[in-house]
Amino acid sequence: MNSFDILRHLPAFSEFEDDELALIDRLLSVREVKDGHVFLREGKGSGGVRAEMFVILDGTVGVTRDVGGMPVRLHEMGRGELFGTMALLDQATRSAGCVAVGPTVVGAVSRTLLDEMFASRTPAAAKFQHLVARELARKLRKLTDSLKAAQTGEFEPLHRELGLPEQLAG
Repeated sequence: MNSFDILRHLPAFSEFEDDELALIDRLLSVREVKDGHVFLREGKGSGGVRAEMFVILDGTVGVTRDVGGMPVRLHEMGRGELFGTMALLDQATRSAGCVAVGPTVVGAVSRTLLDEMFASRTPAAAKFQHLVARELARKLRKLTDSLKAAQTGEFEPLHRELGLPEQLAG
C-alpha cells in the first residue's frame, strides 16, 4: 500500500478530499526505519530549516524523557499520530525523544514545506493546520489529566501505567 492509500484510511485524515490528500502526500518524505531508530532527541534543537514533523504511517513510536540520566518511555504512539509538531511550530528545543518501537514507517514533513503549504491558504492547508491543532490539544488534555491524577493522589496507578521507575513513585 502506498502512502496516499495509507493516509486515506487514517481517521486523522478522514476530512481530506482526495486532491487534498494528494497534496499532503507530495509533501511527505516516506521513511522505513528499524527498531530503535531515533527520530528526535530530547533537548536538541528543532533543526532550523531542516526541522521535521512526522505522521506515523505504520508501526509504533515511543516517547521518552530523560529521568536521572536514563531514558524512560512515557507512552507509545501508533498509526495516524503526529509527532515533532511542537518544536517545529515554536522552534524551541525538543521536549521529548521519539524512537521507533519495531519496524516503523513514517512520513516526514519539513518546516520549509509546511510553511509553504500554510502560506498557500488552500483548503488542504487549513485542514492540515486544524489536524495539527487537534493533535496538540489532545496531547495537552492527556498531560492535564496526568497532572490532575498526580495531584489527587492517583499517581501510583499513573506511575505504573507510564512504566516509570519505582524510585520516582515518591
